[in-house]
Amino acid sequence: MKVGRHTLKGDHIKTAKKIHKHKDEVFGSFLAIDPASRSMGWAYFMHGSLIESGSVEAKGDIHQRLAVMYHFVEEFDIDAMAIEFIGGARAHRYLSWACGAITAAQPDVPLIEIKTNLWKKFVGKNYTKSDEEDAKGIGRCVMEIAHADI
Repeated sequence: MKVGRHTLKGDHIKTAKKIHKHKDEVFGSFLAIDPASRSMGWAYFMHGSLIESGSVEAKGDIHQRLAVMYHFVEEFDIDAMAIEFIGGARAHRYLSWACGAITAAQPDVPLIEIKTNLWKKFVGKNYTKSDEEDAKGIGRCVMEIAHADI
């Protein structure tokens, strides 16, 4: 499957189909998250455009950090959310917990998990690694796929 200049295969096609299933919500208000247990990147899109982005620094014990992230995400009025997919045996348990806390904050919106090797196809040449830039990359990937004719 082609999306712009990118060819999607396997699991990436399943993700693209899920994005298209929820494209009305994605084009409403949409939050992209790069999860972490200490610093979470986020990017907020409305009607297909990036509105604002940043990172949330959380201090304290793990349960305190997770509460900060949960409450931050909970404050958004969104129609859909995308989060970087964290899986496999190598994923640190705190990172998995962070994903749980973040996604639990918005239980009524469609959740789209984006694998790292998918969203990194869509970042430009000026990409600089950071939590915030990763969240923007996740969001731009979702937006480009949602705009594509599939």
